[in-house]
Amino acid sequence: MAFSYDTKLIIHDNAGGQCECTRQNCSHAGRCTKTYQPTINPLYKLMQYAEQYIFPGFEFHHISSQAAGGADTATNGAFLCTFCHQQTNSYGTNLTSGG
Repeated sequence: MAFSYDTKLIIHDNAGGQCECTRQNCSHAGRCTKTYQPTINPLYKLMQYAEQYIFPGFEFHHISSQAAGGADTATNGAFLCTFCHQQTNSYGTNLTSGG
């Protein structure tokens, strides 16, 4: 499975629209400063395209992978910019059906 629409909105809102990455292997000190800003209006994030809700440059990461029993819940999700998400060990790995 994947994060639901409502769960994605909660993860985004909990992060304050800012990438939550604090990994030392990324190109920032402390928390990443990249922030999602709707390009049209606040309702832009509600649009759906290709079965993914539009947050250009940002992705939703499972903190505990689904393969390890991680749930599709807001408490197991992180809002990451694409660059920081690519630095995770599990980026692009489809460990279970549905990604």
